Amino acid sequence: MAAPSFSKMAAPAMEQILSDLLEPDSAGIRQATERLREALEEPEGPEGLAELLGGAGRPQVRHLAALVLRRRLRKLPQDLIDRLPHVVAEALERETE
Repeated sequence: MAAPSFSKMAAPAMEQILSDLLEPDSAGIRQATERLREALEEPEGPEGLAELLGGAGRPQVRHLAALVLRRRLRKLPQDLIDRLPHVVAEALERETE
């Protein structure tokens, strides 16, 4: 069965991809890496990461979302780059509560 396109999946699917990357299974990590690569080609991909940065349930997923965003900073849409300081500030506020 083919996976649904990322544009229909948004942040919940991105959260699953990042969770899969955190598992100790090499084959699963390879598959998740490919899915992440594909997801980041979609316009909603970086937005999904930004959403997870502040709202993912697991701290490890929030960390990984931050790392991926940081690595791709120059490739992000300008409007997202402009909003990132606010997104990060909100995420930090939630972390300290």
